[in-house]
Amino acid sequence: MKSTIYISILFLITILSCKTQSRKGLQLIDATQKSWAGGTPQSGSGNKINLLLQLSTQKKVVVEHLWIDGKEVDFEIQNYRMILDRTATKGDTIDLSYSQIFKENENILNIKQNGIKCPFEEYKIVVAFDVNGKKRFLKTNEVNILPKVSYP
Repeated sequence: MKSTIYISILFLITILSCKTQSRKGLQLIDATQKSWAGGTPQSGSGNKINLLLQLSTQKKVVVEHLWIDGKEVDFEIQNYRMILDRTATKGDTIDLSYSQIFKENENILNIKQNGIKCPFEEYKIVVAFDVNGKKRFLKTNEVNILPKVSYP
């Protein structure tokens, strides 16, 4: 009797976790921030934030917006599988990156001039994406701070 209950509970947990993953579309694997400094005074310094995301659906996923600390920013997106065969499928990873550059007389923050207000300002990072016409959000405050890199 106990084994039947345990098997039933395990089965329910498996079904519910699969349903949750397929509904979201994207799953955060890792979020990192690395500060860097150039060796010469004119090269400046900056921060780079990388988000490693995994597709958790077979449906089309489009990343639309990225907010860092409540500000919409320009970002780069890389899908490793797309380099090889131009398609992305469930389980593939996507790397979103955002760079800030600080120079002597200017800050290149890559903040969108007419950016949309973040709907979840209490989070450090918010990603807005579309899954077959339905808007979804991935939110996190957990960012792994990597050691600062100083270039010669």
